[in-house]
Amino acid sequence: MARALVVFAIIGIATYMLIAAESYPPEARYLPQLLASVTIIFGVLGLAQAVPAIWRERGGSAQPQQRAGPRWRAVGVGVAFVLLIAAYISSIRWLGYLVATPLMLFLPLAILRPVGPVGIAATVLSVTGMIWVLFIWFLELPVPLFPSV
Repeated sequence: MARALVVFAIIGIATYMLIAAESYPPEARYLPQLLASVTIIFGVLGLAQAVPAIWRERGGSAQPQQRAGPRWRAVGVGVAFVLLIAAYISSIRWLGYLVATPLMLFLPLAILRPVGPVGIAATVLSVTGMIWVLFIWFLELPVPLFPSV
């Protein structure tokens, strides 16, 4: 059931993004619309997968199953990511894209250590470079690159 609720939330956010993109300039409108549309399609597919699992879960046993409580480390990591994203969005204005983005990518990778130092460096450089190519070079959006004085 929780999976279905998450999927509904994702579909709602993607729908909002799809509607909000209508007010963007024509050159900046298509990527958010494409991403939102693909997200909605995957969300509907996720619901199609989750609903039968919910029906099986409810119909399979007469007694309700005991559910484990939340895993607090996972909740803490999730809250930290939300705060990091909020800090990233607010810091782009005064830190600039070329400082805020690598910092935002480096912090969780360095703390959680899903890959080694070479993987961290490769991830930070490649993601920063690809976002720069897409939003600054290709779409020519006015993103502040360097710290403001």
